[in-house]
Amino acid sequence: MAIEDISIAHICQDEKFIDGAFHSFDLAFPGQNKFYVLVPPGAQNIRYIRKASNLTKVVIDGSEVELLLKVCEQHTLVVLHGITHSVALLIEKFDKPEKFVWLILGAELYQNQHIYTGDLFGSLTTNLRGRSERKVSLTDFLRKIYRRVKYKSLAISEVSVEEQLKDVARSIGRIKCCASLLKEEFEYLENRQKLADGAYYLPFTFYPIEYFIGTGKGASVVPPRGENILIGNSASYTNNHLEVFEKLRNFDLTGRKLITPLSYGDPQYVKAISGIGYQQFPDNFHPLTKFLTIESYNEILSSCSIVIMNHYRQQGIGNILSTIYLGCKVYLSEESVLYSFLRRIGCLVFSVESDLNAENREAFKPLSLPEIEYNRKILIAEISSDKVVSRLQNGVNEYLHS
Repeated sequence: MAIEDISIAHICQDEKFIDGAFHSFDLAFPGQNKFYVLVPPGAQNIRYIRKASNLTKVVIDGSEVELLLKVCEQHTLVVLHGITHSVALLIEKFDKPEKFVWLILGAELYQNQHIYTGDLFGSLTTNLRGRSERKVSLTDFLRKIYRRVKYKSLAISEVSVEEQLKDVARSIGRIKCCASLLKEEFEYLENRQKLADGAYYLPFTFYPIEYFIGTGKGASVVPPRGENILIGNSASYTNNHLEVFEKLRNFDLTGRKLITPLSYGDPQYVKAISGIGYQQFPDNFHPLTKFLTIESYNEILSSCSIVIMNHYRQQGIGNILSTIYLGCKVYLSEESVLYSFLRRIGCLVFSVESDLNAENREAFKPLSLPEIEYNRKILIAEISSDKVVSRLQNGVNEYLHS
């Protein structure tokens, strides 16, 4: 079958990064993609997907799997943007699993103990999380009751979270094509026999350089101005903010803002991290708790020459790659597969564990212009749109004829 003759169904949720996938798939297979967006009951509109076209809304009401089975029959390939419980049931029921291409998002892998067994949290964050989980949220309790009453007429699954996680883990055992920017993720799954035998690795990223940086900006190298430090990308425990704070307490932070994005995530975590941040760094802590325009955020980012992303799992790839490209000195945890990937391709990135220490006199020394240019050249070679599209076309063609 010729590449131009295939049709591709995309099963996804209403997430911002879906536009990035559309950008690459539409360049690789123009006019051949249709997106089926899973939404909860009562959802009126698609909120976050802005650029992707040819969308169909699929309500999660108990009948979505049967509908999606028909969709799978109609298309050459079915691209799964992450694996929710509904998608896991679809994988189990469809008799042609070779049609599925799983794009790893992260959460479905790292937040499922039946798939990933590594640590996600440092000891300080683990203690904070334990204290928070012991607090029963009345709001969450009432919200669950409200949803049960409102949607009691719908055939919504009452399967426990634990059983859903088991179903997701079992379903990926049928996956024969797995896509990720990080081959390390594929190898982790393959080495632990989590995928189907002989599974195929398809290189892919939601974030080609041109998508999050724009075109025509590579001609000049303008380093970030200012000495501020960006910490983390969201209000989630997997940022391990407390471990970073513990290290930064040993540094002279005079004149530096600790800019900490907390505008989305767990409200309880926002409150906890904000309180600790203000207590430990009264003159430096600067949380971002409200959504900003991209222009406002980029203006703040341009004041940060240092970026610290202490995730132990793959997370915030778009933010991390963009800050490297823009010329920031980026610290990542050695536990992260993204750290391993970036070091493997030759990027100049630094270790939270080994390099972010007060004894290191160059810890806060910004990258030089030659170092910035060096990192940019590597990223362009690895994840420019041309490269991503070429790998996608060649990989799909090879997989279909394997």
